[in-house]
Amino acid sequence: MKFLGNCGACELRIEKAAQSVDGVTSVDWDKKTKMIVVTFDEKKTDLHKIHMAIAKAGHDTDMHKATDEVYEKLHGCCQYERAK
Repeated sequence: MKFLGNCGACELRIEKAAQSVDGVTSVDWDKKTKMIVVTFDEKKTDLHKIHMAIAKAGHDTDMHKATDEVYEKLHGCCQYERAK
């Protein structure tokens, strides 16, 4: 899964958002590749809920786009180039 972000602060925010989803057991986001590896219990959650949590934290995903309001509150270094 690919999630947009730029720095270590983005990494912490993305990982924290994913880990907040009930059923997620491990998360690792790589800021160079923008790829995330998530381990979760399929009986408790699904990819849709994980993508939603990360988008709510301000990071666009393949499934969900963060609201402009949340994105604009990110620190300047965390504001990645968004798709139009």
